[in-house]
Amino acid sequence: MPTRLLDLDLNQPLPDLVDLGEYDRLTVIAWKGRVPLGLIHLPDNGRTVTAEALARVLKEFLGETVLNGVSEDSESPLPAFSGAGGPRISVIIPTRGRTSLVQGCLEAIRAQTYPPHEVLVVDNDPPDASTWTLLSEQYREVHYVMEPARGVRFARNRGLMESRGEVVAFTDDDCRPEPDWLKIIAMAFAARPGLGCVTGPVLPRELETRAQELLEARCGFIQGFNRKLFLPHPVKDFDPAFLLQTWRFGAGSNMAFRREALEELGYFDETMLAAEDLEMFYRILRGGRELAYEPGAVVRQRHTCSYAQMRRRMFEWGWGYASCLTKVIRYDSRYRRRALAEMATWLWAYQVRGRIWPRLRGRGDTSYPLNLMLMEFWGALAGVPGYFLGLQRARRQGSYEEVYPPE
Repeated sequence: MPTRLLDLDLNQPLPDLVDLGEYDRLTVIAWKGRVPLGLIHLPDNGRTVTAEALARVLKEFLGETVLNGVSEDSESPLPAFSGAGGPRISVIIPTRGRTSLVQGCLEAIRAQTYPPHEVLVVDNDPPDASTWTLLSEQYREVHYVMEPARGVRFARNRGLMESRGEVVAFTDDDCRPEPDWLKIIAMAFAARPGLGCVTGPVLPRELETRAQELLEARCGFIQGFNRKLFLPHPVKDFDPAFLLQTWRFGAGSNMAFRREALEELGYFDETMLAAEDLEMFYRILRGGRELAYEPGAVVRQRHTCSYAQMRRRMFEWGWGYASCLTKVIRYDSRYRRRALAEMATWLWAYQVRGRIWPRLRGRGDTSYPLNLMLMEFWGALAGVPGYFLGLQRARRQGSYEEVYPPE
């Protein structure tokens, strides 16, 4: 049941008629120029969608002022920025034997309105020399780096060690950053000296398979379309769990860090078998740095295609989040009790009582498969001992582990 993705620039007139053709549904990504405003799933209502129907749905989700082009909040309120004197950005792209994907990513990097200082492709335990051949023949300006240890955490750290930019931006080989991606990142870092990390939305490139639709239904990698600044210190009405809910902050396929912060707080934890990006978000805030979510820093990603890959992804999500919390419980005395409470709430109240038990009783949302819920839950249960398994393995291999500073 494929879904058609339609990008609509609301600065332009709406199309008179949208023909779904071979698709079953329509999902609209609304833009104001190059700034995304929302991702809207239209209800099933036939094989065509009229301009009137589009306008009605857009007004419902975005508001009439946005649709009419008079919203003052649709553009990023970052200060004016010409690029002169901005930070030098190193772009790091981990890959492994996927030359066609990395080529598309590099073309998107070439189209950036804010040119990077350098681009590094980290070939992670490569099965052949195809990536090296591609770069040597078509992308000589790109640095080729080979990392023999398999795992994206190793590839990201190798890229960090080989790069020289003041800001280090990460994306994946199956991603296509929008043209203003690096510009928005540079603007954010230039505007706030205390900023340690910038993330942004990861929008789907396609929704052609059931697995891709399910991943987006599970929440995808979008944290909304409003700018957010996460502060390292408690504020009024502070939710103690927010710092631990690292999935709120972004995704590893669209993140950038001030090098100074990583040099101070340490690189990605190589003992973690999954979710080392989420653990780094926690460490950035825990270390006293700010984290900004910039909706204009957009990356488009081709989501997991097959159902088997989706099952594995859900298992890894559960494993990764439980591993992050386990590390906090072990090392961080300040947040240990909160992490224990978050673990219990997430496993019992959210996963079991909120999702799995209602489905077992024939209630709740039946559009999301029960076996995927169970895979995420089983991954979480395995993630606790899995963290210690990864710790032992990393120690045998000589990989370092990042420990939170003592109180």
